[in-house]
Amino acid sequence: MFIKSIRSKAARWALYAGIAQILTTPTFAATVTGSLDDTGSEADSASRPDQEIVITGRRDERQSEVQRTPLAISSLEGARLEQSGITAVRELDNIVPNLIQARTVVSYVNARFFLRGVGEPDEQGEPSVPIYVDGIYIPKTLGSQSELLDIDRVEVFRGPQGQAFGHTAAGGAIVISTTVPDETPKLRATASYGNYNDWRLGLATSGPIGKDLFASLAVGYHSRDGLDRHLVTGKGVNTIDHLEGRAKLRWVPDDKLDIQLSLYGIRDRSSARGVQNLLFDDRDARNQLYPAQKFDQLTGNLKIAYDIDDHLQLQSLTGAYGWQQIVLFDNVGEFYGRGSQWVDYQDRTYQEELKLTGTYDRFQFTTGLYYYHEWWYTNRRANTAAAFVSGTTSIASSNVRSQVRYRPVYSLIKQKTDNYAWYGEGKFEPVPALTLTAGLRLNHEWHENDNTLSNLSATTATADNFVQVLFSDPTDVIWSVKPNKSWTTWQPRFSIDYKFTPDVIGYATYSRGAKSGGYEFRAQTPTAAGARQALLPINPEKVTNYEIGLKTKWLDGRVTANLTGFYLTFDDIQITTTDSNPPDGSSPITRRFNAGRGSARGVEFEGQVIPAEGLVFDLQGSYLKTRLDRYIGGANVPTVIPANAYFPNGATINSNPFVGAPLVYAPEWSGRASVTWDLPLALPGNLVVNADLNYQSESYSSGNAAITSLIPGQTFVNARLAYTTKDERWTASVTARNLFNKQYANNPGYTVDGNSGAARLPAWRTANYNDPRTVLFTIAYKR
Repeated sequence: MFIKSIRSKAARWALYAGIAQILTTPTFAATVTGSLDDTGSEADSASRPDQEIVITGRRDERQSEVQRTPLAISSLEGARLEQSGITAVRELDNIVPNLIQARTVVSYVNARFFLRGVGEPDEQGEPSVPIYVDGIYIPKTLGSQSELLDIDRVEVFRGPQGQAFGHTAAGGAIVISTTVPDETPKLRATASYGNYNDWRLGLATSGPIGKDLFASLAVGYHSRDGLDRHLVTGKGVNTIDHLEGRAKLRWVPDDKLDIQLSLYGIRDRSSARGVQNLLFDDRDARNQLYPAQKFDQLTGNLKIAYDIDDHLQLQSLTGAYGWQQIVLFDNVGEFYGRGSQWVDYQDRTYQEELKLTGTYDRFQFTTGLYYYHEWWYTNRRANTAAAFVSGTTSIASSNVRSQVRYRPVYSLIKQKTDNYAWYGEGKFEPVPALTLTAGLRLNHEWHENDNTLSNLSATTATADNFVQVLFSDPTDVIWSVKPNKSWTTWQPRFSIDYKFTPDVIGYATYSRGAKSGGYEFRAQTPTAAGARQALLPINPEKVTNYEIGLKTKWLDGRVTANLTGFYLTFDDIQITTTDSNPPDGSSPITRRFNAGRGSARGVEFEGQVIPAEGLVFDLQGSYLKTRLDRYIGGANVPTVIPANAYFPNGATINSNPFVGAPLVYAPEWSGRASVTWDLPLALPGNLVVNADLNYQSESYSSGNAAITSLIPGQTFVNARLAYTTKDERWTASVTARNLFNKQYANNPGYTVDGNSGAARLPAWRTANYNDPRTVLFTIAYKR
């Protein structure tokens, strides 16, 4: 059934070849692998984003292994994250060069990352920089945020990935490895309290529970009052109410077989983001609808690893992942709720990976098969704004109540994805200091889009009845479509690295990755012609990376300095804008499509200096220049705003992308500097101070590079002071994030009031602010 379901002959023959390669490997019949040996080493584990890191008590060795790996990779152990006061996935921004996280997202369970100008700006889209937790691919930015409860290590791989593991990653990968239970009993308990009534409880325990049987359990709860106020109800918005837990069961009957079963869940009732209006000098959310949110997630995975012999390993990884989010999104921040949407999102995925690795004196290889299925469901009640029409007069975005109009629709989307891949990568050392690497991924994907749009009101609704209409039953169907399409892409990788000395490595890499194709997930234009939004396919976006790097260590490891230069090209870049020449030859339409080509080039630096025992300086920085090189969408016809109180010199607001525009979330300059100092005081314990400075220059959240999508340059300072008792069991700490309380208005929208005439004054000005200063006191116990 698995073979018959593959819809491409090329993909089918590649799958046959991959199976043959595994089956004809010597001693295959002996078993199933991937486990670490007693020394904690694994074949080239630093370059395998989906493999678990099981190096109990050998973190310095792991760090050295990463430093010796000829890849742009940053590795952060759990203790280092704790020292920096990083407790959640969404706090990882700027922790490594060119890793940018949108600091304002639509709900607490979202995390959206960009690397080197590569990323996905829409929460529903496939992430170009995905997160993998214990090898399991997380398919959306929706639901990708989690608290770092029992983290062993976080590693960030920059550049396209996919020639040596499961799901492909177009721009890079964030790999989270959680603690693996072993023979050593462990216990860690934490309790925290901070401003905004922020309180957190955490418990993590692991150890043996029987002969050859080990288990772990981690549970955490996080609650916080609203950072802002919902003016209509008086409730707080941007609240946190987050519960998550992970349980693992591990069976190791001998030194070859390792079986791990993991179950992970999240229950989140945090509010969705309350959007502010810059026309008012406060942070209140004014939408009359409260941004309530409910999110539930459950993930299970089974990893079976077996050492076939001293050279060969076979590993099976099976994962099932699902969640549901029911939420009211406030998208514009104005009282009448124009643009608000009630949405029921559901995601169900299944993934299976079978991988064989081999390690010989001068040759190493990895080959595998991967299958991924996703069922994505969207039920959206979209409260789209409409113009007020009276005779020949048409007024858009009026703030006069009697002129407020809506065109609410009911969208039902069921999208299916099947992804099949074969991958392989080999490394050969012709001489001891030189390594040649070649890899290939053959990726076949099939997508189906079952999309129906119905009326909630056959005409426009008013300010007096829109709430009733928005939550009423759908009436007549406007259109319904069910197209499908498949694509096959080849993703090669070639690399050469040379060890000038044991501590100096140079490398050059060519690699290619792709973001999946598919169909529009926001098709909701209430006309028959609007069906084309859902009918027309979107081709895969292809990323090609050229990279050179130098990794060095000096003075017995007290100084580390790594430098990387890269150039990327984007083909068939996916942008939501006006399609002037749709492939069906029809009239122009606004949709997500392959609107051109882009490029990015830059330099990255990572360094560490240890001038004295207990004192560590870390520095990382990057320069990035991105550009839309070719654009085939609608012409940019800017809106000109005369000088007014909001724009004293006037303003020009771009309507569409244009050649030369920067790519989204791609600041030209970004960096981070930190210091960790174990203070040399005569205390019965250790007092450690950590401080870091983060900076990123301005960027844009949309391809039109308009002032209304500006993300201003931002600087943040964080600090942590921690005292640990002499027996290292108790730690008391205080952490301050955004120490100087810097708040920036991101995406400062400007919607013209149709009654203002040539003055073009705003009806509302949408804004999203980053979190203010937060201070957290924590008591932790471990043994």
